[in-house]
Amino acid sequence: MLPPPISDIGFISVNTGNAFVAGVDISLMGGGNFTKDFGMTILAGYNYAFPQTLSPNQKYIIDKDTLPNSYINSSSDTTNYIMKYRFQHTVKLDVEFNYKMVSLGFSFRYNSFMQNIDKAFYSIENILHLINGVTKFRDEHNTGDYVMDLRLACQVSKSSRVSFLINNIANRVYVMRPGKVEAPRQFLLQYQYQF
Repeated sequence: MLPPPISDIGFISVNTGNAFVAGVDISLMGGGNFTKDFGMTILAGYNYAFPQTLSPNQKYIIDKDTLPNSYINSSSDTTNYIMKYRFQHTVKLDVEFNYKMVSLGFSFRYNSFMQNIDKAFYSIENILHLINGVTKFRDEHNTGDYVMDLRLACQVSKSSRVSFLINNIANRVYVMRPGKVEAPRQFLLQYQYQF
């Protein structure tokens, strides 16, 4: 039997009050054939978001042991009241070339720097005197990050397809959420059969 969870330690999702989210999303999709046997497809997109809290002083967690939490006192960066854990700029690109039964594809994804996270990440590191943590990583990756993937596929028959994929081909260290390092370079062999 597992012991009961320690309910006072960790993170939880809470509704933090009114917000205003504006932005723009631009997408491009296309493709065509250069010859009878050789063609390509492209998918590209850019997204800009301005996620802003409208109630920065609203107390959304009131605990008898700590000060009431609000956006103002729990955020790492309150500039423009940008909401926590949001990427303001994202870029995606996917290009695939097809020759007869073989295809070669490449994808690229970029996320801008996550301006605002919970201040608790910094506080915990200060209390524990951690050297290589969220603070150092964010200082070294303060312009955003990108990841690239590559894939090669062969349509063996009408119903069978074999693919070889390399995810994170540059083997970059990147995060989508503070403290959670994403997967390193991966090699995958995939077989698909359609009934």
